[in-house]
Amino acid sequence: MEALVSEALKEDLPDALLNTFGTVFHAGKRVRFAVHERAEWIPTNKEEPRYVLCHVRAGSAVFVMDGVAIPVMAPATILLDETLRPEILHARDLRIVSLYFHPSLINNAFSLEQIQSQGGRDALKGSIHQDLFLLERFFASSVGDRVAQLPPHVNERVSQSIDLGAVEMRIQPDKYWPCRIRSFLIEALFQLRMLEPMPSSSVFVPADDMRASRVARAMSFLQERYHSDFTLSEVARVCCTNRTTLNSEFRAATGMTVRAYTISLRIKMAAGLLRDTGLPVAEIMSRVGYENPSHFTRAFRQTIGASPRDYRTAQCWVTKP
Repeated sequence: MEALVSEALKEDLPDALLNTFGTVFHAGKRVRFAVHERAEWIPTNKEEPRYVLCHVRAGSAVFVMDGVAIPVMAPATILLDETLRPEILHARDLRIVSLYFHPSLINNAFSLEQIQSQGGRDALKGSIHQDLFLLERFFASSVGDRVAQLPPHVNERVSQSIDLGAVEMRIQPDKYWPCRIRSFLIEALFQLRMLEPMPSSSVFVPADDMRASRVARAMSFLQERYHSDFTLSEVARVCCTNRTTLNSEFRAATGMTVRAYTISLRIKMAAGLLRDTGLPVAEIMSRVGYENPSHFTRAFRQTIGASPRDYRTAQCWVTKP
């Protein structure tokens, strides 16, 4: 059975398919980001290389990548580097939304030549290497590792991030639209990276299945809701236990209390947005769940060792010449 790639797309790859161009704000500016909903791939192109975050929203199909057939059922994601475009077989009610981007959109220090090799990636240092965390699944040696079935909470956040990026791409409401597009991409990739288990060296897995289930449920809740207000009692109710028991089991499994884990998620996301976008600090603070600037600054300083503004001054590549 043939792949679902149209002959027209094979012959023509206009810039508009793979880029967003500024209209009123930053008129003519090119942002290497695009979102398309179609059950076919825009082919690879050496002149306009793109990574692709494919969000399988409905249906099922068999995806053939590097000769390996992988059955996929929605909801799921498939992460493709600049050379890989799967063949799609036996598709049934398939609906895919694909986000095309160049890695330099996350950090302009990323070149495909450097991050394609392990040696090149190892040479990246400091905050640049921290941003590589978001892309590591695109380098998986096994194509099967690039496919992930999504639990409901991750599926919702990934879907929301892609859709918000598409809206921002289309309406470009203010001068921050390029940074906001970048921020939605970062949030989607962050959610997918959080699917990976913590290193076994830093996590004690409870022998009791009930305890393990409660901790896993709590972590899913926190990853879904870290940006919003909730209480420990709410988390405990979701996990069918009380606050004391949940905190004790959570600390045993992760080395952190529920509150500390939530703060770590918030600050990790805030640091990424401060480092890789020019969005106002107040907008970033609100996006990660803080309404009080003093609380945000104190939590950020305790975790990172610098205030949000000082961290941005030192680390943000967007604001530097």
